[in-house]
Amino acid sequence: MGAYRRRYITQHPQENRRGALSFHHPAVRLGLFYTIFVALLPFTASAQLLANLEPVMRLDTQWFEIHAPERLEPQARRLSSFADSDAQLLFDFLGLDPPQRRIPVLITDTEASLNGFSTVFPSNRIVIFIAAADPRGQLATMVDELRSVFFHELLHSLSLSERAGVWRWLAAIAGDWVAPTGMIMPQAMVEGTAVWVESRLLPVEKSGRLNDPAALALVALDRQTNGDRRLWDVSGLADHSGSGSLPYLYGGLFADYLAERFGRDILGRLWKEASKGNVFAGFDGTLLSRGIVDRATGEKPASLWRDFLSWLDAKFDIQGKADPRITEIAKGWFGPFAATPERIFVLDLERRAVRAVDLETFGKGGKVSFRSLFPADSTLRTIRYSEVTGSLELEWVRVRSDGMTVPAQYEYHLDSGQLSYQRDLQTPPPGEALGETLSKARVSTLAEPDRSTPGIFLHDAWLDAHTGYSYGLVRDGPRVLPARKIPPSANGQETSESFEILDIPGYAVRWISPGFRPVQESAGPPKGVQFALSLIPEGGIARLGVLFESDGVWNLAVWDDPPPGGVHQPAFISAGRVAFISARTKGSNALCIMNLDPGSVAARTVTWEPFVRKSGPPSVPLSDSISAQPHTEQHHAETTLRHFPHLFSPSLLPFSYASGVGAQLFAQDLTERLAWSLAGGADVLSGRPFMFAAVQLNAGTLSFAVEAGDRPVHYASLGRVSSLRAGSTLYIQRIPLHRMFQASLDAGIAAVQKSYPDSSVFSWTPDYHTWTIGLAFRYSNMHTSRARPGITQGFSLNIGTDYESAGLSLWGLSAGASAEASYWPLSLKATGVSKLAGAISFMPAARQLSNGTDTIPSMRSTLWGFYAEYSSLKVDSPWFVMAEGSAKLFRLETGWIIPMPLLPSIAVRRFTGSLGMRTAAVAISGSPAALSSIYARLEADMALLAGMSATVHSLFSVEAAFLLNPEHADGARLKLMFGLGNYY
Repeated sequence: MGAYRRRYITQHPQENRRGALSFHHPAVRLGLFYTIFVALLPFTASAQLLANLEPVMRLDTQWFEIHAPERLEPQARRLSSFADSDAQLLFDFLGLDPPQRRIPVLITDTEASLNGFSTVFPSNRIVIFIAAADPRGQLATMVDELRSVFFHELLHSLSLSERAGVWRWLAAIAGDWVAPTGMIMPQAMVEGTAVWVESRLLPVEKSGRLNDPAALALVALDRQTNGDRRLWDVSGLADHSGSGSLPYLYGGLFADYLAERFGRDILGRLWKEASKGNVFAGFDGTLLSRGIVDRATGEKPASLWRDFLSWLDAKFDIQGKADPRITEIAKGWFGPFAATPERIFVLDLERRAVRAVDLETFGKGGKVSFRSLFPADSTLRTIRYSEVTGSLELEWVRVRSDGMTVPAQYEYHLDSGQLSYQRDLQTPPPGEALGETLSKARVSTLAEPDRSTPGIFLHDAWLDAHTGYSYGLVRDGPRVLPARKIPPSANGQETSESFEILDIPGYAVRWISPGFRPVQESAGPPKGVQFALSLIPEGGIARLGVLFESDGVWNLAVWDDPPPGGVHQPAFISAGRVAFISARTKGSNALCIMNLDPGSVAARTVTWEPFVRKSGPPSVPLSDSISAQPHTEQHHAETTLRHFPHLFSPSLLPFSYASGVGAQLFAQDLTERLAWSLAGGADVLSGRPFMFAAVQLNAGTLSFAVEAGDRPVHYASLGRVSSLRAGSTLYIQRIPLHRMFQASLDAGIAAVQKSYPDSSVFSWTPDYHTWTIGLAFRYSNMHTSRARPGITQGFSLNIGTDYESAGLSLWGLSAGASAEASYWPLSLKATGVSKLAGAISFMPAARQLSNGTDTIPSMRSTLWGFYAEYSSLKVDSPWFVMAEGSAKLFRLETGWIIPMPLLPSIAVRRFTGSLGMRTAAVAISGSPAALSSIYARLEADMALLAGMSATVHSLFSVEAAFLLNPEHADGARLKLMFGLGNYY
């Protein structure tokens, strides 16, 4: 991945979707200086942005092409009604002229949560994942989801497309991915400016993260638990769990600080300077030069940042008060939980499982003991214990066969240990906080939809079996409020239900627990119901609120001295005891229990008020914008539906393949279902050229690819393979989503030259024609550790078989398998392949077809990659096995920033040292022979502090290998090897 990846509106919640990061899709965005630090990626297409192969409609405005499937036409028409006027606000803010070409925008609903991204690779485009905002999340105040996400992403699109001088010429040649501002502006400025405009510039009152005390409380918590951060720490250097929010929130506040101190035009001026792409000065300067922020403000960057932190501390109350009534059960990386008087069921994000802890044993002073129940991941949103069934009710995201993610209800039976799917869940449509339904959008939470009161949706609903009332949260404009739904039998109505809300002035509400009724000790009316709330004041952190009924009167008690780390997801365990999550350092948290002392906090009487949805605040009314036709002079709707818009808007960028380097022309359509690539260059080991052409199509959970290529191959000698290959892969994901099943089938034909002299570069004289077919299966639950960023753990297994033929005397049928198990600090890999029939053979660095008298290179790659220590060994073995075991000896977190003269600084996140052993076996002259080595490796996780390049992990490694069988290599006992790679 490179410097100019997609700019999401928030850290992407989905895990390990096909082609993913977090986040989500691969893309190479390389700046001029960055190329020497990045291992370039070969051709790959991203996961699709629309289900299956449905076509999209198109609406043109003056400056935008708006694409959407037909079911989202109301959203597309609404966007067309304000896109140009909102764009004009940003043109004026950045001091830009309107774009010469319309900017493509895609509206899609393939994701279960609200999000969006803009990218300049392979061409400038905006994608909006339309959904209702989650009342628990950072986007909860986005009253008008469509407009807010569009405005945020449009800022990215315009600012990253701003170029001056020679950069305009380079972009005209290489494509939109040439973005000089991305090489200058840190991620905190990139995301921070977008958060600032969504909050301060968009004409929707109180919308955006800078207007949300709950979102900003995350900065207060971070200041409390992690202390001072540097600019580059919140721009990608910090990579612990939860750090993805830092650029948005710190960055938005930093932009607010700059605008307050220097005037709002400072932001536009910084972007204008960044468009010059002066990497010899950068954003904050070098040892010998001043950066753009120094020149624009007259302040040294370090001094400016210190003043910003002081400004933050004046805004936030970050002092937490230790409370002796609170007991910490365990530290870790915990997600949602459910509590009973006997047990707590909690999602352990590090161990990827829902686990149970026995409270009775813990309460007697026993050791905390967790028991794993079933595998799970962070897409598990809610856990609730059902007293009726004695099971756990789960809200979980699943992937449908067409690739769409949808919330679904599952049930885990504690007695039998069975996990079962129940149903897909209803979700509110986007625009719910405005009070009007925009489309027939798929409709989630554990609540049932309220069909009798349009526009009102009760989130996280809990049904009180004693009264028939349902309690939960509603979104009303930028507010999230406790609410209850009253059945017709209770409100005197025969057919319609009514809603009531509870306004809590001075606090943002982001959580209401399931209701709790104390145990009834005698006959009589049931005791009043109680709810635990998470309340966040302006400038503060989350604290506990208890809403309770007593003799028909409702009261609210607020514990306004929150403990360090705050009170999150509180829920009653028993009368007077509440469990909650509290934040700790570097993204970790703690599971805690608090014994309530009602007498220590004064409760006040509160009143439920009738709730009637009012019209929303947008300047463009929803109903008008949906029904009205666009203005003829500015809008034109295409009647023809398209499947692959913008398929021919490519980028030209550096490219690597095995030992070859060159250039690649890459493009994919707006929906990312179809992609193509042309690449060419030279093999650095042989000096021979290579060429590739590829096309890939994604359709739901199926992927199809065709590739043609001509390249040198290294086997017993140097050969040449000209090939045409096609393949298909089926992806299957079941909860938890980090578990991936794949089945792939491929076939190909090739023309093979046994030798490749200089004289035959421009003459094609194949010695053989070969063909092959292969079938493979893969399972993986590999995932990134939360406790140790950058460490991948889990298990994967690959098995496959293939047939390859170059004629009656040169053919082979083989089968193989590889497996990897990695759990800190140990890792074990094993591979085995064997000839089943025919003339196929293997060696440490390649496979080939050999019948004893003739040998040609195989057109298939090896399962084990490349055994570098013994790569010079040329053998003719019918089988090959290899195993590697390693142990991490140390992991040293440094966070060093090394200033450079006239160049961007270099950062070192950490050093990791490991010791391992590789052992392989082949047949040499018919007898088994071992190929073993012991190695020590030192790996440095580094970053170049040039704009968004700081978000990339550049891994530089040095490995010293001691060969135990040097007679099968080149005779040397010791080999020193260097490695360079990267990941985002």
